[in-house]
Amino acid sequence: MHNINTPLIFSKKISKYFNKNIWLKLEIYNSTGSHKDRECELMVREAKKKGYKTVGCASTGNLAISLAFFAKKEGLQCLVWLVKKKNNDIVKNYMSAFQSRIIEKKIKLNDLYKESNEYMYRHQIYNANPGKNKLKLEANKKIGDEIKKKIKNLDTVICSLNNGSHLIGVSKSFLKNKIDIIGCYSKSKLAPSINEYAKAEKKKNILFAVKNEKNLIKINSNEIKKASNLLLEEGILAEGAGAVSVAALYGIKKRKHKNICCIITGSGLKNSLKLKISLNGK
Repeated sequence: MHNINTPLIFSKKISKYFNKNIWLKLEIYNSTGSHKDRECELMVREAKKKGYKTVGCASTGNLAISLAFFAKKEGLQCLVWLVKKKNNDIVKNYMSAFQSRIIEKKIKLNDLYKESNEYMYRHQIYNANPGKNKLKLEANKKIGDEIKKKIKNLDTVICSLNNGSHLIGVSKSFLKNKIDIIGCYSKSKLAPSINEYAKAEKKKNILFAVKNEKNLIKINSNEIKKASNLLLEEGILAEGAGAVSVAALYGIKKRKHKNICCIITGSGLKNSLKLKISLNGK
């Protein structure tokens, strides 16, 4: 896979700011700028191997873009379900570039998962939705494997959280280690992809991964803005959902955690308006 061993750096500035040892796992250096590329590369390869002509998913953005990219690369068709909203133009532009089809519905993401699952089953479309494909967990586990190899005395890994695939997959790398897994979600317009906390991988599996519900941390807009600017000082442009792992450090600064890896899941280059708000507060 092309995207194995994305950069992992020690952040001197963020470490000093929080008085902890902070590493950053930069998934923004995957082909489409997000950790979803790990999942989609594996899934599209499997779909092609099994003879599928079309792959599909329901998505808020990054999964759709990544799946469409790898489908185009491998010569497969792609069908994407989107929750109908005002700021879908960016995703639509990518879908058009990668010649993918779109179905927009004004319903909740969980309901869109159900509807798309049923459609893909009926029409023999390869299903890349969370909760329906174990390759998603396998791909995210490799992020944890890469972190584990490079950081000694690691005690905490912080992940963004929505449907659970990323967090649960990463946690599988640490089942035999005493590592705290912390999941972050928000209700912020700066991080819409993690607003719904969809639990598509089932809440019991998410809770097993974090071990304690106190390790599920809700992040606000102000924390995302501050985290985005801290990352900028390290030369990193992250989308809101990617910056929440650093934003979570505000919520755990009084805890015992000392050696922490924050996974930066997505690039800020896909949405210049949200990036402007994150960095300028306007």
